[in-house]
Amino acid sequence: MASLNLIIDSTVQLQRFPMKGGWTFAPIELEVVNTKPFNYLKVKGFIDEYEIVESHLMPLGNGKLFLPVKAEIRKKIKKEVGDWVKLVLYKFLDIDVSTDTFLECLEDDPVAWSKFQQFTSEERSHYVQWIFSSASEEIQIQRMASAINNIAQGIKLPKPGKKK
Repeated sequence: MASLNLIIDSTVQLQRFPMKGGWTFAPIELEVVNTKPFNYLKVKGFIDEYEIVESHLMPLGNGKLFLPVKAEIRKKIKKEVGDWVKLVLYKFLDIDVSTDTFLECLEDDPVAWSKFQQFTSEERSHYVQWIFSSASEEIQIQRMASAINNIAQGIKLPKPGKKK
């Protein structure tokens, strides 16, 4: 599947908060845009060969984020505080699994795929939400075809709530 929302693909050193019982974490050099106190950003990806199906980046307190790394994960990857890990994380999309089908179809059209990659995350999300806002699979398929044609022409959907 395409990596539409790559957050990090880097090697980082595991660290631990200094207080007793402090969490082990992987620091993320990503400026915080939003200041939610917890569960800042839902992610999926890999830490070394271990797949992270769903987790949350959290604020580190210095404008940066961190990924908590539980003991279970550290045991499986055989790493501890001070060790370096390969971290590849993507923004987790709370969208129907059918999104994969849309992205695969989109990748089959190089022109549409290229244009889609140039859209902002919000613009891409509008298309996905529009396609899957119908409960009818038939309408979703029709919308996928229409979306791919429009995207290939560089046509963006109007922002929700605004008239074209």
